Amino acid sequence: MKNKLTTTEKTLIAVKALHGAISGDLSTKEVAAYLRARLGLGWSLVTVAQYLTGKSALEAVDSLHRDFAQDGLTKAEIAKVIISAHNICANASLSGNSMSGSLAVHYFKDK
Repeated sequence: MKNKLTTTEKTLIAVKALHGAISGDLSTKEVAAYLRARLGLGWSLVTVAQYLTGKSALEAVDSLHRDFAQDGLTKAEIAKVIISAHNICANASLSGNSMSGSLAVHYFKDK
């Protein structure tokens, strides 16, 4: 059940969603369906990016074994996704100014 997920499980779901969007393996509609099925309503690429920059997610990633790999994502790849999440939240403005991640919603919508 969605409410029974550990922080690590939730973090890995968020990482997989953002990685899929960044790599182009998943469309934003596919990511939305994936997040809805695994985490429930209210999750989007923006909330995923925000979650991945938080203390709980960072601690969950830190707790993974150095040789961790799941669904083709190693701990090093997960770290790259976390860095991308930070960049999304901090620098997603077309003007180059820092901004709230919630203002970047339109960047993630399918055209």
